[in-house]
Amino acid sequence: MITALLLSLSITLPSDTTVLVAGVETPFVRLEPGTFERENGPDEFQRVVLTEGFWLGKYEVTWEAWEAVMGNRDDQSQPSHPARQVSWIEVSEFLERASAGVEGWGFRLPTEAEWEYAARAGSPSDWTSGPDSLILLEYAWIRRNAEGAVQPVGGRRPNAWGLHDMHGNVWEWTADWMGPYPDQVSVTDPKGPTIGTERVRRGGSAVYGAAAARSSYRYQQPPNRGNGNLGFRIVATPTSEGAI
Repeated sequence: MITALLLSLSITLPSDTTVLVAGVETPFVRLEPGTFERENGPDEFQRVVLTEGFWLGKYEVTWEAWEAVMGNRDDQSQPSHPARQVSWIEVSEFLERASAGVEGWGFRLPTEAEWEYAARAGSPSDWTSGPDSLILLEYAWIRRNAEGAVQPVGGRRPNAWGLHDMHGNVWEWTADWMGPYPDQVSVTDPKGPTIGTERVRRGGSAVYGAAAARSSYRYQQPPNRGNGNLGFRIVATPTSEGAI
């Protein structure tokens, strides 16, 4: 039986907790409600208000966790590498199985807005590290320093909120269908269209350059297709008061 285990809560914000997912310790960071803004980009969020906080995975989901839940993994990759070559549909099955097995917690993908809020960690710049793409290399595995090779999670510096690999390493699935952003300059708790043909992926990868790793950059992928540079991270939602 998979059980949930609260190890500790930090006295500073954001706070951390660890959940056992099929016996694999999976750390999450609590992100409080807030706002992010940027100044340019016609097809990118301008100002977003999130009215509810959420627990986001500190790392991309690894092959170790994938194998523990799904029973299989890529034999060519290390357990500490992010799970990749997994479709949105397969990820949905992972989330359903993990949620069914953990007492007090459910799991889902972040919305596109939640993902960008987390990636920015308070920064209005292209990257969480600021406007300098050279400094980005301290925080991200991209083409320039990874040479196209996906790396174990957590190998670069975390952002200001303690999240690793929000830029680079592998693209990350989000919950949303791809579609035009709302016309409003400011939106509250936005979600993608109710129907669509492709899901949104975010973050860039070890194969792409710094531009694709921008916090606001979005790309699409059919939900029934994965690829070798596409993984995911998850949101943990308490389903009972005893979970936190």
